[in-house]
Amino acid sequence: MNKTQKKTEQIRQFILENIEDHPADITSVVSVKFGISRQASHRYMQKLVSDGLVIAEGNTRNRKYYTKPLVEFSIDLPLLGLEEDKVWREHIRPLMNDLPRNVFDIYHYQ
Repeated sequence: MNKTQKKTEQIRQFILENIEDHPADITSVVSVKFGISRQASHRYMQKLVSDGLVIAEGNTRNRKYYTKPLVEFSIDLPLLGLEEDKVWREHIRPLMNDLPRNVFDIYHYQ
């Protein structure tokens, strides 16, 4: 991975990790954090929208961004003896097999 690809991946990961806290101003937050123009930040957002990872609602000044649910899933688990790594391996990871590797890595890291 070259330097440009690494920075792109860092920006994309930052957006996905922070979009929930900044749905209306994420492009400004990204611009400040990475020292890029708002237009460049907007291009990253548009790419995430076109990749199906982010939803854009509203227009221009009222635009808000949200992460797109990839899968809706629920499971009831007993708290007694709960093993998080086992839940991840048996229930969550299989649902993510079709994700791009970089997206999978973001979820796995958290």
